[in-house]
Formats: sequence, C-alpha cells, structure tokens
Amino acid sequence: MVEKDTPGFSILRNDHNMADEDQAQLLFDDCRVPSGNVLVTGNAFGRLIRIYNRNRLSGVAQALGMATASYEDALRHVQVRRQFGRELADFQGLQWMLADMAMQLNACRATLYQAASSEQDGDLDPLQVSMAKVFIAETCVRVCDMAIQLFGGYGYMAEAPVNQRYRRVRGTAIYGGTMQIHRNMIAAQVLGRRNNQRQR
Repeated sequence: MVEKDTPGFSILRNDHNMADEDQAQLLFDDCRVPSGNVLVTGNAFGRLIRIYNRNRLSGVAQALGMATASYEDALRHVQVRRQFGRELADFQGLQWMLADMAMQLNACRATLYQAASSEQDGDLDPLQVSMAKVFIAETCVRVCDMAIQLFGGYGYMAEAPVNQRYRRVRGTAIYGGTMQIHRNMIAAQVLGRRNNQRQR
C-alpha cells in the first residue's frame, strides 16, 4: 500500500471512461515503499494472477447480468411499443433478434457455470476462465447492442439504461486482459506450447 503523500507518488490525471467512471493514472517516480507496506511476498505476482482469474470471472458475470437486464428490457419494450398499428414484437425480423439474444445469453450462462465449477485445489482452470472471458464479453456486447437497436432512437440516448449498460459491458473486453491476450493464452494451452509475444 502506498500513502497518497509518499514522495515520488502522484496522480498524473483523472479521466472519465466511456462508462462515465473515474479512471486515474498513477505515477511512481523513485517512489520508495516501506517493506511493512508490502501486502504479499514470495511469488506475489504468480499468486496475484491466480486470484485474478476469480476477478475475471466475476467481471464477466456482471456483464452477463447487465446484458440479461438489457434483453429483458427490450423484450418488454417490443411488446408495448407499436409501429404501423402493430406491436414491434409482431415483426419477424425483431423476433429473430430476440431469439438470438435468448440463445446467446443461455450459452453464456452455461459457459460461466462451467468455468466457475472448474476449481481444483483452490484455483480455477485458466483455460476455462479465458474461454469464458472471451466468449461472454464479446457475446454480451452483441446482446447489449441488439437491445439498443430494438429500442430505436431512445436506446441511442445517453440516459437510456440499455445505452448505459452497453458502455459498461464494453469495458469487459478490455480490462482483465484483452480478447487478443486471452486468445493467445487459449491457443497456447490448446497447442501445448508457450507463446512468447515479446520481441526476440
């Protein structure tokens, strides 16, 4: 832990991301941290990474919850909103979108449960977590995008819940390791080889 008045530590700037959340850039310039402030010692990075798999899974679980809420909002909306004298739900093209959303969310739940049940000796299976991270993050972005489409002009407004959820879910494909990094990790496990991305 680093106290905010520690010499060499500063907050470079505080930004807002697209989900309107604060994101600070922290600068450590010859910042000396007392040994008593070190929380984890002995292969700390390796231990952090193992714990991080739980964080990744909880992140996509949140995304799945938000995508499910957007689907449910859209499902109600198309049964109330009328165009050309009919409910939106009467139009086959929109019915197919709802069917796709329902199938994709169902597949996400199965993938999440499989990854969550992969624990052995206190650790989650990294392959299952990476596959869940990629599949669920990308699928939930698609489902939220379709929910915006089903709401039409209102869905495009910043204050619309489906819009707000989309902006939050979109970050799931970036934090906790990007989709590309996780695909590298999946390929390395599937091929049984170590993929080194560093320049030789």
